[in-house]
Amino acid sequence: MQPTFRAVLVIVFFFWSQLTIAVQTDALEPLEWVRSDSALGLTVLKVVIPVAPFQQHTKIAFKPEQWRVIDRNGALRQLYLTATEDESAINLYGLVQATQDSSLEFFFARDWVHFGGPIFTLSLDTRQAPDRPIPLLAEWSEARNLAFAQSVGDELQSQLLILWMQIADKVYGGASSPEPERLTEVAPEELLTAFSLFSGEAAIQETLQQQLLSEVTNPVADGDINTLQGPEIVSHPFETLVQNRSGGTLAIADLVPVDRYLVYISNPGKALTWLDKLAETGHSLIGFQQQSALQWDLIPRYLERLNLSRELVEKLSPLVRQTAFFGPDLYLEQGSHITLLVEAPTSPLLTAFLKKLFNQSSPTGEDPIQPYGSDNTAYFAQHERWLIFSTSRTEAAAAYQLALSEGQGSLGKSAELRYMLSLLPGEEQGLYVYFSDPFIRAMLGPESKIAQLRRQQARARLNLVTAGALLYRLDHGRAATLEELVRHSYVSQGWLQSWEGDRITLDERGLAHSSLYGTLARMTPLIDLSITTVSAGERQAYQQYVSDYSRYWQTYFDPIGVRITVDKQVHIETLILPLVQNSIYNLVRQTIGGQPISMTLPGLSPTPITTLSFKLPQAMLREWVAGTTQHNVQPDWLKSLGGSLHFALYDSDPLLVLGSADLLGAFSGAWLGGGREFWWWGLLGSLLTQPAAVFVELNNNADSAVDDLLLEELIWNWTVQMDFGDSTLEQLGQNGSRGWVYTLSWEDVLRIHLYIRKINQYLVISNRQINFRTTGSEEVLPEANAGIKIAFDNINAMTPLLHLHRMQRESQAVLKNIGRLLPFLLLGEESPTQAIEWHALFYGSRPEHPTGGTWFWQSETQVLTSNTFGTPSVPRVPSFFDPVDERGPASPLDQLQTLDVRFRFEEEGARVQLTLTPRPAVQ
Repeated sequence: MQPTFRAVLVIVFFFWSQLTIAVQTDALEPLEWVRSDSALGLTVLKVVIPVAPFQQHTKIAFKPEQWRVIDRNGALRQLYLTATEDESAINLYGLVQATQDSSLEFFFARDWVHFGGPIFTLSLDTRQAPDRPIPLLAEWSEARNLAFAQSVGDELQSQLLILWMQIADKVYGGASSPEPERLTEVAPEELLTAFSLFSGEAAIQETLQQQLLSEVTNPVADGDINTLQGPEIVSHPFETLVQNRSGGTLAIADLVPVDRYLVYISNPGKALTWLDKLAETGHSLIGFQQQSALQWDLIPRYLERLNLSRELVEKLSPLVRQTAFFGPDLYLEQGSHITLLVEAPTSPLLTAFLKKLFNQSSPTGEDPIQPYGSDNTAYFAQHERWLIFSTSRTEAAAAYQLALSEGQGSLGKSAELRYMLSLLPGEEQGLYVYFSDPFIRAMLGPESKIAQLRRQQARARLNLVTAGALLYRLDHGRAATLEELVRHSYVSQGWLQSWEGDRITLDERGLAHSSLYGTLARMTPLIDLSITTVSAGERQAYQQYVSDYSRYWQTYFDPIGVRITVDKQVHIETLILPLVQNSIYNLVRQTIGGQPISMTLPGLSPTPITTLSFKLPQAMLREWVAGTTQHNVQPDWLKSLGGSLHFALYDSDPLLVLGSADLLGAFSGAWLGGGREFWWWGLLGSLLTQPAAVFVELNNNADSAVDDLLLEELIWNWTVQMDFGDSTLEQLGQNGSRGWVYTLSWEDVLRIHLYIRKINQYLVISNRQINFRTTGSEEVLPEANAGIKIAFDNINAMTPLLHLHRMQRESQAVLKNIGRLLPFLLLGEESPTQAIEWHALFYGSRPEHPTGGTWFWQSETQVLTSNTFGTPSVPRVPSFFDPVDERGPASPLDQLQTLDVRFRFEEEGARVQLTLTPRPAVQ
């Protein structure tokens, strides 16, 4: 093709495309239009447009979420569309930015991922609009609220957008001022799964009891806090216990106050690598469960507060023998203090490091606690080989005094830690986390609980003031003083004080500051809040909390030790001693308590993808049999049962899932709201919807061998109890060579088959005909009372379903983040990246986009979309069969090989051994 001819074609195509667009763009004629001024300095323009052209174009009823309006001349902004009540016309509302000609373009798109040029145009001269004495602000605000709700759909989780809508009703519509958010939480038992139970997660949550006190509305303090008593529960007799064994030692713990948590790191050079790997593997596990897709950046945040960069830490680590850190509470996301302890012998390199840290000059002065850093003041102390870095002068001084006294009265010298270290040594390679009896007692004390309640109430008011200030900026295009915000009702006077002595102000960036509680992104640590008096409501709420707590804890507090080893595998061993008596573990203890046993998994193929194993509940079986036999006679077959029971799920892609769709929540009862009754409902749900089998270990003693007649008696007794409908029990195969098949049917509409046979020393009951084959490779695992094992390598058919479930969870998280980021983009931020930074500045967290996806912000149409999950109005999830570069990792199965959890009761407590094996990296 000749260049000249090609150029002619390009010119022709260009003009043809312009002609096509011109043909498709129709000019609209308004039915009427008016403008209205307000005392707020905002002018609203309302235009009534016929609906017929919109319906003719889309062939469906008018939906405002599918349309956007842009003013090319900039005369109007914040333009919103609504249908009239009779749907015969469309109302267009906008704020008048300048009295000049307005050139409006109307865009249409169903998903706002693919859209073309403007469909309609409308030209107006805002100067010629008739004035209307009745204000239009309320109508415009209602239209905007509708647009906000449509922008985030059912996932209206943006607290900022919700508060904007509530404040707007007050400012423009005369509604009552919004109240601070109610402080409500989801009860942990409502989310209970077999994994949370046997991994120790539920026990830790139950021990720490971090839920807030009941809502208190009276802010007048009139009583001494010292009149309140925390839970009066005795400490475990560690002094007596440690005398009977050789107690462990941890030298660095001699610098830790006894009522602080401890995190010990044996190899400082690998500390950051270990933490990164833990975060990576933890994210893979979280991929199976609900997630928020909010990044709190705790490690960088607290390194910054200590004025330590990652680079400095990596340079210091070769000089360090061991390190640890401690703190007074676990509220790290909201704000807490942290103290870093380092053992580093004096050397020229160490001296050079300290000089660099202190701007080329060593700390001087008589006070051994030296402040350092310009923006964030941190504190440093040194005693012989010990270096102390802390965000708190008080905490640094406490560690320094313990160093001077060689640990007298420290956590390291306590009988409690020495006893626990004898049961769970801490000097092995890895991390050691310890929550002591005094630490738990302090977390539950009145000072901590009431301080946390007041801080949360202050947080609610900071949220309101922040929302009011940002909404004013959205409306007027500029920031306002606090006086202006109060005068125009964007902020209520009552929001400015959350407690006596407190005052909320705004800085030049619009950040709300509480004089007592800090900012939303960095709140004042609890131990810095001096609380000496309490209100009557607080007193009553705390006393109720103590009463509820004491009903659970009637013996001792539960110290918790966790040892984490990170190598080719991740090992997490948790010791909780003792477990409370009246807890969620009561049923577990009653059912499978007592001496742990060696639970040998059957060496059969196919291999299950998830196995839940536990001691055979002999007492429960005897009670059940006693109720089904005469004269309470124990049949011979009961003596033939062995010690363990295994529930196994096999690889498949079920059409209906009731139980364990996410593997980690395997056999979960939460789907029925039963929480603690996962034993029955969760197992039944799994057995009804996925290929599953139950393995009952049989006693292999010669004098109690299970012959076919005895086994048949067991099966007949069992099937009698299962006689819910029309049922039959038949031999399967020639002369019963394949066991039995039990068929249960209801009116020939629903039919269930259970296949029963003896394989080696197991009675096997499956819901499908599975051709079990002996492999001779039985796996003997550590003795335990219960266990969970997931073999990710064996998952094939179920991978697309797991991928779908993970994508659905990530989609929910991403759509919530659209609600978090959209307000900052509407305020003028040019990109989602900038909006993320502003969200981190105001709220302390960064909304992420998981699965390798990205955000796409269309500034003209003001639509935020995800290239992976679409928009709230038109959500989508990637198919498992999409190209890899489109959907990111196929599933967390790509990163994991096996997960094994062993749970056992031990000395009135519980020990959990969790081993996570990542998939080897492809070279």
